[in-house]
Amino acid sequence: MLGERVACWVSVPDAPADADSGYPVLHLLHGRGSGYAHTLRLLERIRAAEAAGRVPPHVVTGIDAPWSDRAGWYADSVHPRGRPVATALLDDVLPALEAALPVRADRRTRAVGGWSMGAAGALRLALLRPRAFSRVLALSPAVYEALPPPGSNIRVFGAFGDATTAFDEARWRRVNHAVLIAARDRRWPLRVAVAVGDAEVPGLREARALHRALADRGADSGLRVLPGGHDWTVWRPGCDWAWPWLWRTGCGDSPPMANSD
Repeated sequence: MLGERVACWVSVPDAPADADSGYPVLHLLHGRGSGYAHTLRLLERIRAAEAAGRVPPHVVTGIDAPWSDRAGWYADSVHPRGRPVATALLDDVLPALEAALPVRADRRTRAVGGWSMGAAGALRLALLRPRAFSRVLALSPAVYEALPPPGSNIRVFGAFGDATTAFDEARWRRVNHAVLIAARDRRWPLRVAVAVGDAEVPGLREARALHRALADRGADSGLRVLPGGHDWTVWRPGCDWAWPWLWRTGCGDSPPMANSD
């Protein structure tokens, strides 16, 4: 769909997979202006949790998103600077990756996560394709209940623009997270771990609104507020809490009802 190669890294654990079914898988998305190499910082925390016996061993991938000057927001853009990023990841990139890896073809053991723009993208992919993901790792997710504030790079690079403008308010209102959450199909169990810094403005307010909205639509949502701002002082300890929390037993492990989509 994109007509180009997508850079990524893949990490397969040393520990053996359960029986012959393959490993669970976590796909990591980077933040605005960053790159896939930066997601290795989260791999360190994932492997530490596995070594402590807090989560099962996972195949982990880190995917690069260079489109729209690294501000594509993992959305399907119709702006000249953008690309259909969400659809390309869901239909082409992730299936190709998983076909080449020893992972389970099961939404119950497939997770997606990231920080800031990457956390917003992870949530977007899970909401757009509920049959694909059961868990979302959301570190300081850059989501907005209403319009993004003036000066936000969401308005600048075309991820939510139209054919002529970089930001189209009407398009945003049709495709933002609040709309996707409101339309969420409750038949597909979803668990979302949200970690945010107490000094994040407006991130803390928006994270609390996200947590409430997800819970209202039947998702198993956890929220942890940590000391710090929109940076790795929050994202590292946030991951240390969020990743094991996502893998506790309970809601999120049941298959969906028959004939749901």
